[in-house]
Amino acid sequence: MAQITASLTMDKQTARRLILACQGLYPPRALKGKAGVKKFMSWVRSIQFDPINVVGRNPDLVLQSRVRDFRPRMLNELLYQDRILVDKSELTKLGVDGIFGPGTSTQLIIEDIRKACQ
Repeated sequence: MAQITASLTMDKQTARRLILACQGLYPPRALKGKAGVKKFMSWVRSIQFDPINVVGRNPDLVLQSRVRDFRPRMLNELLYQDRILVDKSELTKLGVDGIFGPGTSTQLIIEDIRKACQ
């Protein structure tokens, strides 16, 4: 069987931008508002939900760094009013606790996981 190898050469600036783009950080804050939160969440599928608020809750900090005009109320609306995103603790009520394995942090996940578990 033939082995295919390829090399890719790029300068440091391009490599940095590629890494940032893969994490949703480049171009900076290209997403906007609740639609931006939904788009980011559909891309990454989940983010860690840590309710401890020293300088901000983890999901708020993650989204604020990627979504222009993000406000924590947007996340709460998407979770508890619009029901577009799902808090893992909500899945426990559906009887699927442990779907992410024991000891997994509470995570925000896309609604299609909820649908798959019904």
